[in-house]
Parts: sequence; C-alpha cells; structure tokens
Amino acid sequence: MSITACECRDTSRGPGLWLAAEGGHEATVAAAEAPLAVELFGDFVVGEVAVERGVLWERMRREAEQAEDRAAAAAALCAMDVALWHLAAASTGVGLRALLGGHWRERVDVCLTGLEAGPSRRATADGAAGLAAAGARALEVTLEGEAYEEHTKALKAVREAVGPAVRLVARHASSYPTGDLPAAAEALEKRDLYWFSQQWPREAEEAAVELGRHSALPLAGGEGGGGAKAVLAWLRQEAWDLLLISLEQWGGPTGARAVADMAHQLGVRVSFRVTQPGAVGLAGHLTCACPNAGLLLAPADVTDLQDGFLAAESLVGGPGAGGEPTGQDETGVGF
Repeated sequence: MSITACECRDTSRGPGLWLAAEGGHEATVAAAEAPLAVELFGDFVVGEVAVERGVLWERMRREAEQAEDRAAAAAALCAMDVALWHLAAASTGVGLRALLGGHWRERVDVCLTGLEAGPSRRATADGAAGLAAAGARALEVTLEGEAYEEHTKALKAVREAVGPAVRLVARHASSYPTGDLPAAAEALEKRDLYWFSQQWPREAEEAAVELGRHSALPLAGGEGGGGAKAVLAWLRQEAWDLLLISLEQWGGPTGARAVADMAHQLGVRVSFRVTQPGAVGLAGHLTCACPNAGLLLAPADVTDLQDGFLAAESLVGGPGAGGEPTGQDETGVGF
C-alpha cells in the first residue's frame, strides 16, 4: 500500500505532519518540525510502501547526516518516523503494540520535564509543588551554569516542596567543568537524586568512570551528540548507570529502539526522552515494548497522567486495534 501524499497541516497543537496512503488511510502527527520534515523527506516517502519503515528510515537518516543543521534534521526525521509508524498502523489495522513486538508492561512511569532551576528558588519550588499536586511521581529539574552550590540549594528547596515520595532527576543543560565534577557530585549526592545527567565531553570520560566507581550519585548520559559509536564506548567503560535516549536526537522511534537494544545487550537500563507533542503516545508504547526501559521523560504540558502513569487508555488511541482517529491529532493505535 503506497504513500500518496505528505503535507504540513495545522493541528490543535500547532504544525502537523500529514501522510496519506492508498485505501484512504492517513496519519497526522503534531510537530513543530513538520515543515522541515516535508522539505527534507517528502520526496523520499511519497510513492513508497507505507509499511517499509526500516528501509525508508535508513534512506532518510543518510540524508539527514548531510544536512547543514544535523540536529534539526534529526528532529525532522523523528517527526517523519513517528508519522510512518502511525500510517503503518492505520493502513494494516495492526496496533502499535503489535508492530513494536508487544509490551513488557501495561503502563508507563513518567518523569515530567520542563522545570528549570531559575534565579528564584521559591519560584522553582512552587512550580515543582504544582506538578506534584497534579499527580507527578517524578520530576526533572534543569540546571544552568557552573555554580553547583546554588544548584544543590535549589534542589533542596524542590525536595522540601514535593516531599520524599517524588523522584527527582537533575539535568545540567550543558556540563560542569571536568575538574569540578568530584565536588559537584559530592554536593549532589546529598539531594537524594534518582539520577544526574549532563552532556559528557570526551575529556570527562575518566572522571565519569571514577565517579561511577566511588560516588553514590547515579549518573546518566547519552544526550548531546556523539553517535552510536561514542555511546557504545562510554557504556563499555561502565561510565553511566543509565542511558538517556532522545527520540528527536536519534531520528525517531526506529533509531531510538536500535540504541535501546544495543544497551540491553550490555545490561544497561534506558529512559526515553520525547519533546514533540505528537510523539508522546508512541514513546509510551516504545517504553512498554523495551524490557530495559524505565521512566519516560515527557513534557508536563502534553502528558495526561493517571496517578503518575500513562496508562493504556492514555496512550494514543486507547484499546482499539487499528489506526482510526480517536478525536486526537494523532492517529489512534491500540493496546
């Protein structure tokens, strides 16, 4: 069943990527990167078989690697990949659960992202308290700059605001200087973090390995570029306790699943991160499908939580088996 059209269309969540296939099947995915996805990859998919996602993804990945802005191209590839998965579900009548190989779990434990440790610790703490009151069981706090002493004070305020039951994840938007890592880790250990992540420059590898051996602070990595070979090198050094996998960074669920499977072979747990609103449902299915996947990192403003989880009926389309629309922008696919 061939793909007949690839266009940008408006959705209730902003720009959307719309695909159509023979037989009247279609899929719409909300993504700010939709215009770029059509520009870069529209000619790759029109006329091709909707269910041959693997071949299409590899061709588009090679094209994305030639782009001037590879990060933007990877995010656009993610939008296209998500749309292709939905179109495959719609055109075959097989839900994403089956297409992804089944589920190891029936609900997704979610860590809400988007909370930044700003100059006002009280404002940061109030924001965290509001998310916890709305049902969040885990929160990611983004840190800026090199002042880890101030970061620990902000995290202390957040912990006092949300209580001991909410898991806290700290994410540095860039990285601490390598020489400051031991002191920063010692300070962050006191904040009862589920894990700490940053972008790990190559020169920090030895320091990360030493922290992994001697620090009680769980370390996560994998974001910020470098490719699969670089990630594999870090994992073999046992530098990280957890691998973070951004769907946008790895070109969508197809690339993210390949990286997760690589980590699984090495006995490493993973957590997926998603930022595109139209990809949250599929990222939930992907988390359920990977035996080594834990928390799903997702934006607070697009995540419908039930007691801190995304349950079966919350993931795109609910319990139906096929790809019929369900009143959302995304195509319904089923548990």
